[in-house]
Amino acid sequence: MEGFEPYAQRAVLSKVAGLVSPGGVLYIVAAEPPPLRSEVTVVLTSQDASTAASFPGGAGPAGRLLASVTEVRDASVLLSGERPYREFPLSWYVEAVGAVGLEVVEVAAFPAVRTKKWALNQLAVARHHLVTPVVGVGGGDGGGGGSGGLHYEQSVTRGGGLDAATASAMRRHITAIEEEVRASPDLEGGTCFGMDFVIAARRKPM
Repeated sequence: MEGFEPYAQRAVLSKVAGLVSPGGVLYIVAAEPPPLRSEVTVVLTSQDASTAASFPGGAGPAGRLLASVTEVRDASVLLSGERPYREFPLSWYVEAVGAVGLEVVEVAAFPAVRTKKWALNQLAVARHHLVTPVVGVGGGDGGGGGSGGLHYEQSVTRGGGLDAATASAMRRHITAIEEEVRASPDLEGGTCFGMDFVIAARRKPM
């Protein structure tokens, strides 16, 4: 929702909750925000095995690598002039559901298993957003308006006005992460990275 209607989560939840009849149940399916590399590092250096086991980001090099993937993806989206998706944690939903007059009756959480294919797809999204205008000969995209020799490296143009040097540096960084992903044996069968959850919230009967 954040990518299309920023800061409207509570308003949308309130509107949807108002449509739930007395005794009815609203199911919310969402995901925890993906952990950052720094958060995964804390687990790796922790002496508390139980903390590491319960951490939704998963411990180990694969968790840090997947965090690098999501970070560079979101950075590329921001540099392109767009908003990345933004997940809200379970604790936020529990509080927000109560604030709109519903009662949480059940919560189910599931580890989000990410594979090598998933990671490569996220890097493709990052690369897709790094589009920069370059100067060339001729009319470029064929549109009017007197842009002269301005054309684009790819067919999709974005509004970020990203300069070529920054885009090139980001593409090199993406390529380096992509090489790590392809070489990682831990991602072959998938690894736990983050958490998905379902909330059942009920409106009290009249």
